[in-house]
Amino acid sequence: LTKKLYDIKTAGEKISAEAVTAEQKRIELTRLVSLISVYEQAVPAKADFLQKQKLLKLSEDKLIKNDENCAEAEFSLKQLNIAREDILTNCSQKLSSLAVRKQELEDGRKAAENISRYSELLKRIKAVVSNFDSKLLQLDSDIKAKQAEYDTAYKKHISMLSAAIADSLKDGMPCPVCGSIHHPAPAKATEAVHMQALEVLKSELDAMQKSKAETHLQRSEQAGRIASGNEMLAKQQDIFDNSHFTEEELVSVIKEYNTAMQKNSLL
Repeated sequence: LTKKLYDIKTAGEKISAEAVTAEQKRIELTRLVSLISVYEQAVPAKADFLQKQKLLKLSEDKLIKNDENCAEAEFSLKQLNIAREDILTNCSQKLSSLAVRKQELEDGRKAAENISRYSELLKRIKAVVSNFDSKLLQLDSDIKAKQAEYDTAYKKHISMLSAAIADSLKDGMPCPVCGSIHHPAPAKATEAVHMQALEVLKSELDAMQKSKAETHLQRSEQAGRIASGNEMLAKQQDIFDNSHFTEEELVSVIKEYNTAMQKNSLL
């Protein structure tokens, strides 16, 4: 444009030299002035265009750079997601392993508590059974003595009845028991024991027998509880042994499990 302006001015000077008439000179000058005005307006327009073109090129470069940055960011995001999934998987596996061990240890601690409780309960039940055994031994002794007392009393009662019959015997008259008419040695009562006394002894003996049966039943029930308690105790002992329980490990595992849970919640 600058060169064009120069050429236009040069042409104007040439017109001044070559114009034949003043009218031709005026017309040519008017045209040249118009061209100069157009070119003068075009100079800043071209500068503005060039500036905008430069800015457009910068914008295109930035867009290309942004596209490259976006691609890199997208790739990095994919890598981060892959790494996050790996971390989540590892964390999940660790949590699962810790949860299993935590449950084993808690079962072991509960088994230890049950062992202590069952052992104490069995100790009390065995004491009850021991008391029943002592009571049964005493009852056996008492029943044996009472049976002997009853047998003696019964014999005395029979002797008393025989003596009463013997008192009614007469020579030549048949015995109401054996039918003999001869009575060489009639029975004689040594001690009178009436039926009422015999019935009292029999009632006491029956009460002892009943008490023995009830005591034996109660002892059997408690012995059954001991058998069940020993079975439960053995099961709890197995759980405790398999857990390899220690209070220190349980505290450590619970702490580690809670920490892993917190980290997992942040992923």
